[in-house]
Amino acid sequence: MIDERSLLLDARQSARQLRRAGVTGSLFLVAMAALPTIAFAQTPAPDATPPAGVAQPVPPDAVPPAPVPVPAPTPPPTDVLTHVQESDQRSRITDRRLDLLEEKLDKAAKESPSIGADEKGFLLRSADRRSFVQLRGLLQIDTRWFLGNDTVSNNVSFNDSDSILIRRFRPEIGGTLVGLADFLFSPDFAGAATTVFDAYIDVHPFPWLRLHVGKFKTPLGLERLQSEGAYPFIERALDQNLTPGRDIGAALQGDIAGGIVNYSVGVYDGFPDNANNSGGARPDGDTDHAKDFIGRLFFQPFKAPGLADLGSLGVGIAASTGNRKGLPGTPLTPTFTSAGQQTIFSFLPATATLSATFVHLRETHLNPQFFYYQGQVGVLAEYVWVKQGVQRQNTTADLTHQAYHVSASYAFGGRPSYDGVIPDQSFDPATGHLGALEIAVRYDALKLDSDSFDRSTPTASYANGFANPTASVSKAQGWTGAVVYSPSRTLRFYLNFEQTFFKDGGAADATTKLPTDRKTENLLFARAHVKF
Repeated sequence: MIDERSLLLDARQSARQLRRAGVTGSLFLVAMAALPTIAFAQTPAPDATPPAGVAQPVPPDAVPPAPVPVPAPTPPPTDVLTHVQESDQRSRITDRRLDLLEEKLDKAAKESPSIGADEKGFLLRSADRRSFVQLRGLLQIDTRWFLGNDTVSNNVSFNDSDSILIRRFRPEIGGTLVGLADFLFSPDFAGAATTVFDAYIDVHPFPWLRLHVGKFKTPLGLERLQSEGAYPFIERALDQNLTPGRDIGAALQGDIAGGIVNYSVGVYDGFPDNANNSGGARPDGDTDHAKDFIGRLFFQPFKAPGLADLGSLGVGIAASTGNRKGLPGTPLTPTFTSAGQQTIFSFLPATATLSATFVHLRETHLNPQFFYYQGQVGVLAEYVWVKQGVQRQNTTADLTHQAYHVSASYAFGGRPSYDGVIPDQSFDPATGHLGALEIAVRYDALKLDSDSFDRSTPTASYANGFANPTASVSKAQGWTGAVVYSPSRTLRFYLNFEQTFFKDGGAADATTKLPTDRKTENLLFARAHVKF
């Protein structure tokens, strides 16, 4: 299609040049034909000027010479005018034929599929423009360095190995069908096992009414809802330990008043927090009939007409509730990790005399959310509160955990947004554009319910209770500094330093039998990120 259209443009240009050449040549012939007449009409040159100082007699009765009559111009020959008219007619016929050919090519383009590519991926679109398939991808290669040999020196069960790893490797296939339904399929091949992260269909007859079914992110966790690479930090904040990664369910959601109000309400299988599947023998699915109900209401008031100059403000709250029916063999309990992906909290497994801790009945989340972006500055914050019922043997409890984080960022040569930093210009050294540089800081904290541990009789093993304080922390808090260089929206390079402090989680003191504090985690990481 591109070659045919190029040939068409060349042909049109050539026709116009021929037309101009024909008219110009004909005018030249007309001028040449009229030249003798023009020359004939010239006034003869006067005689030579007499010598200086010689007076010329003037007859007293001298009469001025009569004007020489100018003959009428001779009309151009008839054959010249005919040539001009024929040249103009041929040129017009050629233009019309080219117009017809262009219309034919346009019609063929509308009736043929099209192929395209941009920063959002590679696109194959149907002829009617109502369906398309898009190929996208995410690749993140990390280096992870634990600074200091004492990071976990007294926690033999932890592993703090420095490493270079493929953090995420996700080819994606998505698109739209007949303008009615979107779909996405995204597996992850990083690590030892392949996991399906996203597999959903989104039916959207109206902007305010969408039916979202399949496996996808729930509306719990504002930072978690950001796409990978949109936030300036290599790992998410500690509070995301209290929200599920993905879940399988069906939700009604949509935008009202042009996106000023966004809502989501749905029913889900109920995956554990900080997980992308349900665990156990059935990694994707529900082990019983119990379900979770999750809803979210989010406001972006500056999307109203005339308020765009005020920036981008988002305020909302998400909540969930539902029964969880774990068993000693399938406990469905969550595991919490640090930024270095080290386990910092887990519930006790089965022993020779006691069963494993498992989830029991209701779990409830509350999650206030906030962000604001204006110019080169961005702020994002949220709080997560969760009450989880657990059971071990015949002992039950409702444990309450809470966490939060606050982050701020500033961009040079671009502007931060909820969807990631947007460079003013992509990398192009020939024009002096180098992309965007973003700096960011974050403070986060996680506090576990003290009833998770049985401290009534200090021992080296702490076998009672729901968790072991010599292996699981009761509190974590830390800060992160980040520098992100973005040559474009699809290519980014990260450098983060994260320091996390812990309460408990260390081996029992030999004398007091009380748990010591897990060593501070000092972590330096870097990442190369490609997403299209």
